Amino acid sequence: MSQADLKALQNPLLALLLVLLAGAAAVYYSDRMKTVARQQLAQQQTLLKEARNRLQKSGDEKDIIVRYLDSFRQLERAGFIGEEQRINWLDGLRLANQQVDLFGVMRELVRQRYPRAIYPEHPRALDVDRERGSRTSQYPGGGGFTAETYNVAYARAMLQAALTL
Repeated sequence: MSQADLKALQNPLLALLLVLLAGAAAVYYSDRMKTVARQQLAQQQTLLKEARNRLQKSGDEKDIIVRYLDSFRQLERAGFIGEEQRINWLDGLRLANQQVDLFGVMRELVRQRYPRAIYPEHPRALDVDRERGSRTSQYPGGGGFTAETYNVAYARAMLQAALTL
């Protein structure tokens, strides 16, 4: 090759070098963009998974609400749930005390240092027990678990009240 031929190839070789550099830069840039896109995709897939989990939980919560709504409303109507009924409960305790003098009985047991457990008998049937079929009593009109729980709680409340005096 002569000097003239090299001189003639100089411009095309420079153009080829520039095209190769531009191609390498384009490949590098596209690789970087691909890496960033994969990271963004992974991030978006994580967000989508979290959103689906929240949606599933909300569906489960809705099912729970629907399943227990009737029982909740019944308890609300009965006064167990809702606005605080402390004054009404105190009035009810006073009325029950006047009728059966349970508080007086408890005070006397405390005064005599009664050493045994307090466990009321013959719980009355409550609507909740009737609806759920959880009546376990051996006598007509007897209650189930809810009535027993209520009676035990009431007796223990009377005992605590008697202990504070």
